[in-house]
Amino acid sequence: QDHSNAVPYNDLPSIDKWMLGHLSALLCKVDEATDDYQFSHTMQEVLQFTTADISNLYLDVAKDCLYTPSINDAQRQSY
Repeated sequence: QDHSNAVPYNDLPSIDKWMLGHLSALLCKVDEATDDYQFSHTMQEVLQFTTADISNLYLDVAKDCLYTPSINDAQRQSY
């Protein structure tokens, strides 16, 4: 994979860091629930994450950053 456009974590906007934190928490919950064979709980957590965190919040904020002046702008590359 080409990581030449990757933005270092410390340079990411706060909303990206927040989202990565929520993703990390989701992965822990999913691992725990699947280890306990609680697949319906796993699906509820994933659905909540995709509809509330990603769709209703993150993508609404992120779409504005896609229209920055330069294609090489770090904020645009983080998305």
